[in-house]
Amino acid sequence: MKTIKYCSKNDKLGTKGVYQDIEKNFPAIQQQRKGCLSECKTCRRQPFVKVGKKTIVGDTPEHLYEQLVSLIRKQEGSTSSTPDHSGKSRHWFTGKNELYITMDKTSAPIWIKKLHKLQQSDKPKKLKTIRVNDTSIDMIPIVLKPAGEDEDRIKMKKNELILSLSPDAIEYAIFKLETFLKEGHLSPAEYYTFERVASKAKGKQPKARTQGVQIYFVTEDIQPYAKAK
Repeated sequence: MKTIKYCSKNDKLGTKGVYQDIEKNFPAIQQQRKGCLSECKTCRRQPFVKVGKKTIVGDTPEHLYEQLVSLIRKQEGSTSSTPDHSGKSRHWFTGKNELYITMDKTSAPIWIKKLHKLQQSDKPKKLKTIRVNDTSIDMIPIVLKPAGEDEDRIKMKKNELILSLSPDAIEYAIFKLETFLKEGHLSPAEYYTFERVASKAKGKQPKARTQGVQIYFVTEDIQPYAKAK
């Protein structure tokens, strides 16, 4: 979906709240706030936004929000090509350092089973998952690999996401997911911090740079816009 653009002068008619609600409920959607969108007549009368060249106007901020959600859902329908995603987690990044992975009563037991097998074997375990971004959804597996004591790493490839988990990370994931199945919530959402190896350092630095990526386990109700059908 194209970026949703807001006029800051339209804030007095409630669009700042619309911006915040979209940001909260659909974190994968790109939004921008501009000083002026050259829609002054509309701006003085009603809450509005621009999506590409299209101007979307609401009678109220709530009406505008509903129209945006409808547009987002319509977009998700046009980008979904796989009819059955039951039991599959969804994952998406907010910025560079936060990864969200959804869990429900069907997908959590699959994760637990794979994690138990990972404790018993050195062989990687693959989970069928859905990667969500602001334009599409794709079937991108998460590969779970055993790691050393303090080597929790994340590696992003074009066609898969690799998590190398220490024994402690595996045990804590199992604990959180089993608790979720018993109690019905994932609070706190924070699961673990993984190190991501960035591009190799240039010049005199011999080692590649790393940065922390916080992974969150969340429920389906706060997933981003591309809710696969």
